Amino acid sequence: MPDNVRYLTKKKDIQDVKTYLRNANTKDFAPAAWVTGSRWCFGHGEGRSTSKETYHIGFKKQSDDRHITCLFIDVHGTQQKVVAGGVTIEKDWGAEAPSLAEVLLFYKKAWGVEDSDDEEDKEYGGDVKRDGEQFSR
Repeated sequence: MPDNVRYLTKKKDIQDVKTYLRNANTKDFAPAAWVTGSRWCFGHGEGRSTSKETYHIGFKKQSDDRHITCLFIDVHGTQQKVVAGGVTIEKDWGAEAPSLAEVLLFYKKAWGVEDSDDEEDKEYGGDVKRDGEQFSR
């Protein structure tokens, strides 16, 4: 198993990720740090939800200007990619950087979590359409 990957197989661990995503909203995002290269920058920490672990959404910009995001878990101070069902959900957004609302909504949908109707959350993104896919609140 690669050092930078955390395989989630227990139902309670998968539920913990969903709890994190359910309670996350864009007002708690730090601005996305798109750094070119192989290094990930973590733009979203979690401290307000009831999940047991600390999760982050990683951001990086490849040398070809493609924007990539991935969900990570903090394990003893080391960030590891979250893998569930054998799949790492690493999203290639293309050359145009996504909004924070798009990124968070993507991961909520990918994990089957209903998006909140939090009015404060809407202020930071609202409805968006990207590559023909509608992301709405």
